[in-house]
Amino acid sequence: MRAHARAPYGRAMNRIAITSDAQQPGLPARRAGLPAAARHWHGPTVFALVVLCFFFPFATVSCDDASTSFTGIQLVTRTVPHGGHVDEGSDCSGDLSTCVENRGSFVAELALFAAGLGFLLGAIGLQKGPGWCSGVALLAMLDLAATPFDIFGPDVSFHWGFDSALALCGWAAVLHLVRARRRRPAQIE
Repeated sequence: MRAHARAPYGRAMNRIAITSDAQQPGLPARRAGLPAAARHWHGPTVFALVVLCFFFPFATVSCDDASTSFTGIQLVTRTVPHGGHVDEGSDCSGDLSTCVENRGSFVAELALFAAGLGFLLGAIGLQKGPGWCSGVALLAMLDLAATPFDIFGPDVSFHWGFDSALALCGWAAVLHLVRARRRRPAQIE
């Protein structure tokens, strides 16, 4: 008895894989790397972590004998703990917490809103909206980071909640920039 010559098992499986739904004309080829579910939830998870960072220590601001430490959510809700009286003329006069809130609350609100909106848009599966949210959140966090350089007088030391939120906003911006480049059709010259 003689065996019939057939294609090896591996080649037959390759033909099946080539004709699968992922390889049909008009559909994008499956990329190597993370599974589809992990790629779908990666962006929203990064945004959720940014929001979570707002509940941890953000910064300590001190000026003269006044000092206050606060979380990001305290900055957003304008409930920064009192730190003492400062008199810096037109820049800041009154309680240090009021000065911190006047300078940083709106920008922190913008960063938190953008991260929350990015999470929601990513969770429902939109591809283009979360990228804009990551850009807005990153710019807002960079503006908060630049605060010590545009105000003379107070010493600002950022804590790990702020550092983590800034790093995660940067990660989200890079992630969505890479995804946007992959979505762009190839230029034919």
